[in-house]
Amino acid sequence: MHKTVLLNPAYVSQLFPPATKKMAGRITLTGGIDVPVSRRRWAEVVARLQPSPLDDDVQPVPGASFVASSKPATKDILLVTDDVETARIVEQTVRQHGSEYQCQVAKDSQFLPNYLESLSAKDQPILLLIDARTAVTERLFLLGKLKKNSALCHLPVVLLAANEPMVVNGYRHQANSVLSFPVNSQPSQPMLERVCRFWLRMAALPALS
Repeated sequence: MHKTVLLNPAYVSQLFPPATKKMAGRITLTGGIDVPVSRRRWAEVVARLQPSPLDDDVQPVPGASFVASSKPATKDILLVTDDVETARIVEQTVRQHGSEYQCQVAKDSQFLPNYLESLSAKDQPILLLIDARTAVTERLFLLGKLKKNSALCHLPVVLLAANEPMVVNGYRHQANSVLSFPVNSQPSQPMLERVCRFWLRMAALPALS
């Protein structure tokens, strides 16, 4: 049985894209209600959630990591991690750089390259942060796959590593930057702030058609 739900973009708090080809996406509202969206309808639903130019009075929801507002964000930062506290710190740091930057979090990276490749160049994230302190093999495989893909290799990737050998391994897999800190600790906000300031404000990336 299929259900139809009417959503007001002003009350959309977070968007969670389908993690795999067989999974549904999810929209979280400000009251904590989750609305599942089939993967076949995901792109259409997200496009319809973007308000028209007449919705100038719609204000973004404070604290949301991906908000449909009157001025949709066009600069996404994608974080791959299964650590809730790391996600919180990264999201908080990204928000400090302005409302045009939005942080999306993915736990499952298996189908991520296919998903990113399906996006147009302007819709791809401008920065990826991959937490390889856990799921090491999977996350390094993801990094290598991104850098070997001609449609995705331009995307800057910052790898979070747990020790010195992982730092070396990260650069061997062509990470653009590697941050090192133990599994049981969290990245400091000043460290992440410097990384974000460089990649979001200072670094020049090739223009894509």
